[in-house]
Amino acid sequence: MFYKDEITTSLSVFIPWKHRDDYKLLMGGSMVMHGIRETTNDLDLDVTPELFDYLVNKHHKEDSIETVNGQRRIELQSIFGEIEVYEGNFKTDSGFELGDIIKMKRHFGREKDFQDIVLIEKFCLNRIYGKRKVE
Repeated sequence: MFYKDEITTSLSVFIPWKHRDDYKLLMGGSMVMHGIRETTNDLDLDVTPELFDYLVNKHHKEDSIETVNGQRRIELQSIFGEIEVYEGNFKTDSGFELGDIIKMKRHFGREKDFQDIVLIEKFCLNRIYGKRKVE
């Protein structure tokens, strides 16, 4: 289970400083970093091809790379839980935006995704009206 501190610790262990702009933290991890949820069970990362290759060479076995919907994917194990890493084609200096999370959650359409959408919407409304905590 990942709290905010465990997310930053895990990312600093696996991702070197020179690659700090080469990934996006997706879904539950992003919700934790935004302060919407306290924890997430796993982390999902979308990374550049260069960072993906680095992670394969440094932390993973090449023969266990999977392909999911046309993207290469590996799983890394942190002391706090599993990190799923997907190869993407971008370079960014910002995190995953809340609107992007809502789109992905709607696409997946699971009950827990709809519950997360409600949390995100409450969080956004609370920020607009000056409240600090999601109720």
